[in-house]
Amino acid sequence: MWKKIYPKSWGKLFERYCDTYLPERKREICQRANEEYRKLLTQMTDLGGKENGMAENMDTWFTLVAFYEASDHVIDGPAFQIIHGWHIDSLRFLGKLADGNKQQWPYRLFEKIYDKELCRIYSVILRTNRLLRRFSNRNVLIISA
Repeated sequence: MWKKIYPKSWGKLFERYCDTYLPERKREICQRANEEYRKLLTQMTDLGGKENGMAENMDTWFTLVAFYEASDHVIDGPAFQIIHGWHIDSLRFLGKLADGNKQQWPYRLFEKIYDKELCRIYSVILRTNRLLRRFSNRNVLIISA
């Protein structure tokens, strides 16, 4: 097997689409998509990595374009909708984790942590204000030249 350079998250979904709808061309499409992805990366060299929020978006778009070109435009709009639906299905567990009624433990734990952090920040602000008031009330000798 060749070393794939396109992102695994979207790449696996495109490979799944090829398995389902284009099984006879899967290997060819994936190899060509890898080459197309490499070409796109060389054209845009400075993505920045994790510190650049747009880098992840560009990876996604490069993967879409690479598979579109590699499949000779067979993987197009309707195929992208199917693939995107699979992507959304893979994220459904997050909806079960966060309860909209705020009754389950993750939300209550978040609230406790958030409240503690707010109290800590507020106490620091109060201490700072007290110190500023104490030093501003002192008579300070100002020496002018």
